[in-house]
Amino acid sequence: MDVCARSTGYRSAAPDLYCIDLVAAPDFPAATGAVELLRRASPFGASVTADGQHAWNLRLTLAGLPDPRSLGDYTTYVAWASTPTL
Repeated sequence: MDVCARSTGYRSAAPDLYCIDLVAAPDFPAATGAVELLRRASPFGASVTADGQHAWNLRLTLAGLPDPRSLGDYTTYVAWASTPTL
């Protein structure tokens, strides 16, 4: 999976600024994935929060994850996103 190499989040910018390849945990070597930062629609060119922070949509692309039921009494995966400073 080479999601970041073909990321369309910002066609004129380097994809590595807007796409992050995810690293699989050692117990799941077949898992691959990436997170892309995509512009949110805005009539003003940039989408920002009330306090002026840029707002983004995230696109998560995953492959090779085992069925959640094979890990225990689970039925789904949950993804969390945070800023680098939490």
